[in-house]
Amino acid sequence: MTTRSASQASAGDASWLDRPTVDVVADLARGHLSEAAAALARLADRRDSEALHDFRVAVRRLRSLLRGYRRWLGRAAGRKVRRGLGELGSATNAGRDAEVQLEWLEAQRPQLARGERTGLNALVRKLRALRRESYREARGDVRADFARVVERLEQRLGELDATTSVSFRESFSMLLREHAADLEQRLAAIRGAQDDEHAHKARISAKRLRYLLEPIRRDVDGAAALVSRLKDLQDLLGELHDLHVLDDLLLSELKTGAIAKVQLLRSLALAGEEDAVKRQRRRDESRGLVALAAAVRTGRDALFADLSARWLHAAAHSVFADAAALADSLDRRSELPREPEDSSFPQIPPVTTHETPAGDDSAAEIADGPSAGP
Repeated sequence: MTTRSASQASAGDASWLDRPTVDVVADLARGHLSEAAAALARLADRRDSEALHDFRVAVRRLRSLLRGYRRWLGRAAGRKVRRGLGELGSATNAGRDAEVQLEWLEAQRPQLARGERTGLNALVRKLRALRRESYREARGDVRADFARVVERLEQRLGELDATTSVSFRESFSMLLREHAADLEQRLAAIRGAQDDEHAHKARISAKRLRYLLEPIRRDVDGAAALVSRLKDLQDLLGELHDLHVLDDLLLSELKTGAIAKVQLLRSLALAGEEDAVKRQRRRDESRGLVALAAAVRTGRDALFADLSARWLHAAAHSVFADAAALADSLDRRSELPREPEDSSFPQIPPVTTHETPAGDDSAAEIADGPSAGP
């Protein structure tokens, strides 16, 4: 069977949906591998601040793709492959979290009193060191790890048999219903502004549904609008998660700092260093950390109010109704007479969306994702 190239497939031509699932998913997987390899090549340029982020995004999309279609892919989406991809993302989670936290902390600087900036400055120095070390290690390790994953995945993709595969249209509509139902349940489980566990799981679910929809967004009516709304939800939940993580960090710093200061004052007092004791008592980093913690919780409550108004309870009904309608439309199309065997199907148009850095990816979807963006 001949196929037109991806460049020849025009927007709005959805006939590629009738190709075998394993063929379409293999094409998508190789596209994500190509994007990851291109980003990896840019890592050598230290001035390219987005190279590592773009690599993370491509790997995350690939892992989500394999996870979603694993029942049709067999060994090509086995645990070893997905675990290897997860470890690639985990290698940079700490650095990416630190980068997001630094951006938020610096934005708070103008609102802090002069005496509160001591604590801010100390935390900023610590996070910069963490970011630098995390990215240094990632740049050294990720190339060899990625090469091993690529070799294993390419071999297994080459073993796929399309002759017994259902059409991509059928598998996609099935997954669309499953992913939408999962997200609806995850959102319903969120209990309040402090419920990071369920909000984080909802963010991962939203991301998976969005990634599922992106390949068809140009060719199926209604898909692009759903992708846009899910990106909005993912960003909102990502910001909320980032503040939960930052809140935990500030609490930990306050506890650690309090213990360290008591120990230092005790040592100085026992040594008779009265002047040093007085200086240390005047140097109070906790004031700034307390002020930052208050700002975090104010921001968290505001984000949750926005989430509640636009997505919780019945607010998101239209999104799930649109997802169900889209799945129904694909099912109806699959019941129409098939094209003759010698007709040509276009290849799947390449997915060219790029994520903007955000606070994605959390630690979970790329294990599964710090909330860095997409």
